[in-house]
Amino acid sequence: MNGKQILRELIKLFVIINIILFVINYAFRGNQYVMSPERVKNITRLLGEKGIHINTEIIRGFAPRSSGNLTFIGSGIAVRDQIGKRFFKEDWANVKRSTAPSQNHEGGMINCYMLGDETLSFDHNELSYTNKKVSLIGRKPTLEKAKMMCNKQIERIGGKWSERKYFILGEAYEDYWKITYYPMLEDLPVMDSSLEFYVNSEGVMNAKMCLADIQVESSAKKDIYAADLVLFGIEDYMIENGYSEIEKVTLCYKQEENEENVLGQKIIPAYKIEIEGLEAPLFVNAYTNKLLNG
Repeated sequence: MNGKQILRELIKLFVIINIILFVINYAFRGNQYVMSPERVKNITRLLGEKGIHINTEIIRGFAPRSSGNLTFIGSGIAVRDQIGKRFFKEDWANVKRSTAPSQNHEGGMINCYMLGDETLSFDHNELSYTNKKVSLIGRKPTLEKAKMMCNKQIERIGGKWSERKYFILGEAYEDYWKITYYPMLEDLPVMDSSLEFYVNSEGVMNAKMCLADIQVESSAKKDIYAADLVLFGIEDYMIENGYSEIEKVTLCYKQEENEENVLGQKIIPAYKIEIEGLEAPLFVNAYTNKLLNG
């Protein structure tokens, strides 16, 4: 074998070694933010020994996440008219308007846009819809048909809300569905900007929508806690308050603070933990592993 052949063989070997190292490195980086089955077993066992049972699949991934910014659109006349024109379209000229004191916001006013049996009401950051022709005492459609009715209402609202991806949660009742749409940010649902519909086979009876602009605050991503550490962190809270069943764990985005901010509210990755017997879910800051105040 001459010198050139030796050189070619060495180059081939060098390339192969680099490919192998790349694959190993990629696999390591891809798995370093995934809990092992052993960790899942350990947290299940540790909590079980304390009388706490996990009745849901535990989220295994905990890759770094960006924070975001959420700004509610408000209820100014420009916003109201823009949405109203899209919603009622060619009938906009026939829409009647009225106002009433807000029961939810001291000193505030509800602005209503009415046409026939339909009413759009703007109350601070919440947009409500009612249709007097639809009664929730009736037949319940399939979930897919109910979603189609909700989708049509979102299309009527128009703008960015008809273009977004949503996480959709359907809750079945005897005669109707409660269907909640959560807008997505970086493939996680945003809890504070939900669109909530009550619908049966006749259509949507009413809806409550918290419409907001949602953006990534920074391209920089920060590490988050893994689910096992989060569940272990609420152990004392559950024992002290007599709770023993964890029903569901969801990774989502949640407001960092409850206080309003006209310039936008920071939203952060959080674990939503639903516990049997606890009316409202717990939210844990995924950056700090501390309970949020919302």
